[in-house]
Amino acid sequence: MERPRKRLTELLVRAALDSKEVAPAPGSACFRPLFLRSPLRFMACPRVPDEMAALEVAINRLEGDSPERQRAVPTEKTEVLNGGLALRSIGYRSVQADPEIPFDKKAGRVQNNRGRVGDGECLD
Repeated sequence: MERPRKRLTELLVRAALDSKEVAPAPGSACFRPLFLRSPLRFMACPRVPDEMAALEVAINRLEGDSPERQRAVPTEKTEVLNGGLALRSIGYRSVQADPEIPFDKKAGRVQNNRGRVGDGECLD
């Protein structure tokens, strides 16, 4: 893997395995993946209007009668996430990173059966 992608993958794995909820030290960088959120608006810094200061997100809930049919639906709740950087991941198409992992090139994802990696077809 190219160096930046390898570094990002290592960061994601480390964050997923770290189960501690520890507040970051003031002035330090923090990476914490949040799920079931939808971006609503970017909020500019009052002193520097061209600079992002925060992101307002809707808090979603899962609706559906089975795991295959569940969809994220926004609730009335929102939250503001402070930070000066936002990375877009909506619409991202995966590529096969390891030839040993079964990958569906047409769908752009690891072949799985309800989250379990396997040789079967992807289930929606």
